[in-house]
Amino acid sequence: MRLDETTLRIENPSGTTLDYSSFTYDVTSVPNTFSFQFDSSNFGSDINEEYNIYFTTTFVDETQLETNTTVTIDNTATINHDVIDGVVTVTSQEQFDITSSVIEKFQDYTNNANYIDWEIHVNNNQISIGPSPTLPSTNGPLITDDLQEGLRMDLPSVELYNAEVDADGNMTAVGSPLAQGTGSGEYQASYDAHSRRFEIELMKQYQQHTSFALERIY
Repeated sequence: MRLDETTLRIENPSGTTLDYSSFTYDVTSVPNTFSFQFDSSNFGSDINEEYNIYFTTTFVDETQLETNTTVTIDNTATINHDVIDGVVTVTSQEQFDITSSVIEKFQDYTNNANYIDWEIHVNNNQISIGPSPTLPSTNGPLITDDLQEGLRMDLPSVELYNAEVDADGNMTAVGSPLAQGTGSGEYQASYDAHSRRFEIELMKQYQQHTSFALERIY
């Protein structure tokens, strides 16, 4: 993991964010570690109040998130301080699992209806996603869906949206449907009735924070 330095902040007991001159921090001396120290000129030799430290970390190796899997995060905070009995080191560990989701499919069926509504959520992880090896290098990822026998695709119903992901990992389509087709289009959709294969070809590579919600009927 890597510290996003722009997110680092420290709040005092009244909830006020401290100025960066109040402390120093180091992200280079020890790999995968960042350390900081309060400036004694601002706090004196002792600190006797509670301070809250907030920061965000990002994945250095995005290959951990390139499949649908569970990733275990293990983080330990350590404080070294001097009390009556000498230097004391105290640690606190937080370990938790996150669900890595590159593609998820959802159905919404109404009883007695002769169709099924589907959604596919793409890149919930918000990682960089590059081209499919089966497509020209100028294009982006390829989404395929093989329909089971007895179903057929309603291709005109296909709509692709940009999406937002909230802090809990919930994805929501935003804005208007993206343009389809060659040239200025964002994607191309096709369906082979013989093989019952549905394909969405994204027309470019997408960097971090680009997610998609795909909606269609069959």
